[in-house]
Amino acid sequence: MPWITEHVMIAGAGISHETWQELRQYNFEAVVNMRAEYQDTFIAPLPKAYLWIPIEDHTNPLPEQL
Repeated sequence: MPWITEHVMIAGAGISHETWQELRQYNFEAVVNMRAEYQDTFIAPLPKAYLWIPIEDHTNPLPEQL
């Protein structure tokens, strides 16, 4: 997954229990999910913050969503 900054990573795939277990090594504190299809699933320790903004594929988010 590509890093945007030292503290921000972007990904195109959902987070499952298995992938969250792998990602925990990076000590993420917040996750923003912009997929309309489904929400991510986590195992403990959970992120401190989780935001789901469902955006349909190939559409732009509305200003109020951002």
